[in-house]
Amino acid sequence: MKLKKIPIEKISLKHYNLRFNTQKERLQSLEESIKNHGLLVPLIISEKGQMYELVSGHRRLEVLKKLGYKEVPVIIIDDLPPDDFVIKSIVENVERVDLTPVERGFAYAELYRKFKIPIREIAKKVSRSKTEVSLFVRVVEGLDTRVREAFHKGEISYSHARELLRIKDKKEQLRLFRKIIDEDWTIERTAVEVNLALPQEKLKEKEKKLNIIELKVMKKLGKRYGKDVHFKQGKKKERMMIDYEDEIRLKELMTEILQVLE
Repeated sequence: MKLKKIPIEKISLKHYNLRFNTQKERLQSLEESIKNHGLLVPLIISEKGQMYELVSGHRRLEVLKKLGYKEVPVIIIDDLPPDDFVIKSIVENVERVDLTPVERGFAYAELYRKFKIPIREIAKKVSRSKTEVSLFVRVVEGLDTRVREAFHKGEISYSHARELLRIKDKKEQLRLFRKIIDEDWTIERTAVEVNLALPQEKLKEKEKKLNIIELKVMKKLGKRYGKDVHFKQGKKKERMMIDYEDEIRLKELMTEILQVLE
């Protein structure tokens, strides 16, 4: 390993094959830092004949090119196999805080499928839990492309995406996704609808009836009071919650409930 300066045009991205969306604010912040203080952390590269291949520092390289740098400080590490280049590049990228869940999922899936790295080892490399890494891989592999793209853009939440992952049929998944968007389903409503869309033969008769009742209650109360109705399932108990605008509306709701009970 050695530190030196080299011409910037000699740095290749040949094996740096994963690309991520970088937030403008972060690039601007990095650009300001390099303008004011210079490059504090050298690029990490490996020597390949007359050229060099980038191992770590893609964003820094982008900014340095934009600022017109002709030479850049680098750390040259010993020769690495191509797979090691990609693995190091992926790990560096997923440690960035500005990646979306879908971008993380693609990175983890690349490590898991292409390089045969076990989920538990990936979790160690990126300092994440095994459960989280596994879930992100499922997000990119188990969601319909259009659903995944909507999740990537923030059109549906992480919790909505997690519920849709329970549906294996991509057409049914897409149908429910469109309902989430068109009818502005809450996460609780989505969970109930997913329960109803799952193969019913696997559910007990009591569970089937409860799912149908929950959906009817959500629709009728929501329509009547113009607010969301939520069901929270715990280990031993289930709670029903109704949103209300203010104290007056709460009193009206309580009055109507008392009238029904009397």
